[in-house]
Order: sequence, then C-alpha cells, then structure tokens
Amino acid sequence: MFSDEQFSTLTADFETEKTKLKDIITAYETAKSDFEKAKQDIKKFIKIVGKYTEITELNYEVLHEFINRINIFETDKETKTRKIEIIYNFIGAVTPTTPVKNVSKSQRSGLVITTVA
Repeated sequence: MFSDEQFSTLTADFETEKTKLKDIITAYETAKSDFEKAKQDIKKFIKIVGKYTEITELNYEVLHEFINRINIFETDKETKTRKIEIIYNFIGAVTPTTPVKNVSKSQRSGLVITTVA
C-alpha cells in the first residue's frame, strides 16, 4: 500500500504534529493555571475591599493590606513631575482610566506628582 519512504514521511509528519499539539496543550494548561490564580487573587482583593467599605482613617494596617509596594521614579527635569507606581496586593499595578491631576507645588514641597501612564 505505502512504500517505506512514504511511510517514513507520514510517520515523521505525524510525530511533528503530535509534538506541536503537545506544546499547544501545555501552553493552554499554563494559561488556564495563570487565569485561575488571577481569579483567586481578584477574589482575595474583593474580600479586602469589602472589609474597608467605609474607611475613616488611612492607617498602616489598611495600606499594608492593599498595597504591596510603591515605586517612586526620578523627577523629570523638564516637566518637574515625578511618576509614582502603586503595586496593589493580588492585582498588581493599576493604570487609571482618567489621568490624575498634578498636585500643586505648594501642596507637595516642590514636587509635582503624576501617575504612570
């Protein structure tokens, strides 16, 4: 039915396709795992937000639960602005959909603060 050469070619093609499909399955499994972790992290963040629906005082405990770290960048000499990036627990950095207005120089001892775009 098939010659030895045809059989070898078909077998090699099959093995190549099988390897590609295994790689695709691995990539999908990794993506699914990442998605599940992100989903759990969002649930944890929502639970924390639920605890603090009516914050009257911003204290260490509240900041510690919400914020992982704050990155403060060098001052831009041209615009005299400084970028600040807030990395939240469980959800990472959040870029606001509307820009945050600059704080006046008198309010921040000569520093103008902007968000990371």
